[in-house]
Amino acid sequence: MTTWMRKRWKLIGTAAAIVVAFFVYRAVRADPRLAEIRQQREELMTKMQEISDPEEQKRLWGEFRESMKDLTPEQRRALGADAKKRRDEEDKRYYTLSNEDKTKWLDRQIDRMEEMKKRWDSTTDKKKGGGNPGGSGPGQSGKGNWSNLSNEEKELRRKQNIDKTTPEERARRDQIRKDLAARREQRGLSPATNPFGR
Repeated sequence: MTTWMRKRWKLIGTAAAIVVAFFVYRAVRADPRLAEIRQQREELMTKMQEISDPEEQKRLWGEFRESMKDLTPEQRRALGADAKKRRDEEDKRYYTLSNEDKTKWLDRQIDRMEEMKKRWDSTTDKKKGGGNPGGSGPGQSGKGNWSNLSNEEKELRRKQNIDKTTPEERARRDQIRKDLAARREQRGLSPATNPFGR
């Protein structure tokens, strides 16, 4: 190979490396807006654990949703991926627990679900007799509520969920759902209204 050819291939290799580095940088660089929303979400989750008033919780969630209106589809998918990753990690952790710790884990999930249900039921009772019965809480009517979807919409949701998960993830969640149902029965509680039970 001549000196000219070696220089040519060297230049081509350098150019290719620069292009690859550019796209890698774009893929991993920090998104300031996304980082801001993630920080707001973490702060909101902390506040939710400290606030018992369902009306205040709904107000804070409403403000958070309003702040997300300017997000791009890519940013929204990134946030969804964050939530999915946290859930997957927690599901995997469940299977590493001892039987005793699994029971404690299930009880925490059930207690949280029951507390949320009580709060939303309390809000619904306050609104009866003239207030606006709508809402976004468990068991309430509202856009996207499972009970308000048609059979076709429910089937579409199921297919979308299947497309977003692996067989292993679905198997883990199905077993956790069964464990939750069994633990609720042991505690004398009615079946959860949430289709997933969490």
